[in-house]
Amino acid sequence: ERQTFMIEDSQARVLLTHSQMSLTTAAQRVDLDGL
Repeated sequence: ERQTFMIEDSQARVLLTHSQMSLTTAAQRVDLDGL
């Protein structure tokens, strides 16, 4: 919940993460382990 708030508050457009992370944001998600 805190991570989602920080991402939304920063108005990030792209989120670099891992597929195991469960986040719901408006930012476009790029899973690094899927590249």
